[in-house]
Amino acid sequence: MQHSRRCLRTPDRQSDLFPASPPPTACVVPGWSTLPEPARRAVAVLMVPLLLAHLGSLAPESGGVADER
Repeated sequence: MQHSRRCLRTPDRQSDLFPASPPPTACVVPGWSTLPEPARRAVAVLMVPLLLAHLGSLAPESGGVADER
């Protein structure tokens, strides 16, 4: 009976998922109130349709078993 040869490999180096100190932040994201008015308006114009579409997909179907009060 012949056994198959197994290649003995050393394990690949795994990155440290929980380092002792957090990595340095590449950039600081500004808060909403610090954004200029044109930037806030642009973000709102882009986000409102996405949020409404998302909410529409979460609405219960008509004729479902949802509790109607």
